[in-house]
Amino acid sequence: MLRVVLDTSVWVSGLLWGGLPGAVLALIDEGKLTVYATAQMLNELARVLGYRKFHQRLQSLGLTPAQILDAVQNSVHLLEVPSSGEPLVPEDPSDDVFLRLAADAGADYLISGDEHLLSLKAHGGVPIVTVHQFLEAHFPDHLF
Repeated sequence: MLRVVLDTSVWVSGLLWGGLPGAVLALIDEGKLTVYATAQMLNELARVLGYRKFHQRLQSLGLTPAQILDAVQNSVHLLEVPSSGEPLVPEDPSDDVFLRLAADAGADYLISGDEHLLSLKAHGGVPIVTVHQFLEAHFPDHLF
């Protein structure tokens, strides 16, 4: 089973619109991926799902941010990672948690849609890839 960390954009895209990020989330449900997160990451996801721009989409799905967050919490392994030290992503230090978690969890991949993270290519021996790159490498049958 592959061990992964998903950034917030992958969660939001997959949960609200499906598509290729939704295919990654389906792999979690199928038991093919182990996903790691931190409380800080879940707080960020809750904050983002609360954005006004997502209200209509959530309403059309008949979901609340709280319901989505409950489902996500039940599908991830929560870990704590240190938040101190020099910023790893000076342009956006809030991205550091994804890098630290991926390295600490011994993840096989950090799957991201964030250009700051993707530009690094890897951190702590963990490749940073797009959803498409991940699916193409390991689950090409989930590409559509």
